[in-house]
Parts: sequence; structure tokens; C-alpha cells
Amino acid sequence: MNNQMESLKNIWQDSRNKDSGEQDDSGRIIALAKEKMKRAVRMQLATILILTFTLVILCVYFLYGVPLNVTISRIGAILMTAGLVLRILIEFYSIFLASRIDPGETVLKSTRAALSYHRFRKVINGPVTFIIILLYSVGFYMLTPEISLFFSMPVLILIDLSYIVIAMVIIGFVRRTIKKEMIILQEIVQVHHDLTDEAP
Repeated sequence: MNNQMESLKNIWQDSRNKDSGEQDDSGRIIALAKEKMKRAVRMQLATILILTFTLVILCVYFLYGVPLNVTISRIGAILMTAGLVLRILIEFYSIFLASRIDPGETVLKSTRAALSYHRFRKVINGPVTFIIILLYSVGFYMLTPEISLFFSMPVLILIDLSYIVIAMVIIGFVRRTIKKEMIILQEIVQVHHDLTDEAP
């Protein structure tokens, strides 16, 4: 990834130092920028697939696994599923925003779009993700009264404690994915800054 970024910078620097061949160099810069954006979008599509699979499993479980006769458990189920639906919708919207970034557009227009997209993803990958995970976890523990009707206390405690371990694994995976995405997005923003000859 760093080698690709260095290559991109070298191409841009060369194009600034030449009187000819700028169109070809610009084309190579634009192609690399588009490839980075495609990588970011692929990561978002993978997130959508994982979240959709999780949502389907939850819905099947809530519809056929547990009756959800306790009101607090119903609220918990809504928090869990609503959080997943919200994040899926956000990812689709992010892909829509990404589709509006065209490195082949005017430099100023594409740079503004890239910066706007980068800021949006920082918010989504930061506080919004944290809130969704928090609501999902609260929702999970709100299912405890319902689950307690089917399991003994030792098993119930084991289920509640195992969620902490599972949540830590999921949070670690999410953090790694977010870090990779943010590196790609920062490189995209750097490309556009280079094209405008500004410091990020």
C-alpha cells in the first residue's frame, strides 16, 4: 500500500516537472485514485454482507427461537436489529457518496467530494459505530429475562459472560477493518491534495 502511494507521489511529482506528458501522468494518477476508492467500496460491501447475514440469523432466532413474551426482551431485540439495519443503510449511503467522487472531474470538485466523504466515514467509523455497538450490547443483555426462562442460572451467567468475549473479538475485528479503511481513505485524500498542490 505504501509502495503504491509512493508510486503515486512520484508520478505526480514527475508530471509537475515536465512540460509534456502531463495528460498521461494525470491519467495514471486518476487510475490509482479510482483503484483506492474501489478498495474502500469493496470493504464496505463486505461489511454489508456480514451485517446482513448477522441480521438474518437474529431475525430467524427472534421469530422462531424465542417467543419474546417479556417486554424488555422485545425492546432488546429491537435495539439489536435496528442497530444492524442502521449500519447497513449507512454503508449503502457511503457507497453512494463514494460513487459521486470522480478523480476525473475538476480537481477542486473531486477534492471537496473526497474530503467530505473522508469526514463522513471518520464519523461513521468513530462515534456512530461505538453507539451502535453499545446499543446492540444493551439489547443483548435486555434479552436475559427471556433467556432465563429456558436456562438454569449457571448457564445464563455463562451466556452473559461469553458475550463479553465475543464482543471483544468483534470490536477487535471492527477496529482492524476501520483502521485499514481509514488508511485507504487518507491516501485518497492525499492524492486529491497532491492534485491541488496543497498540504492535507
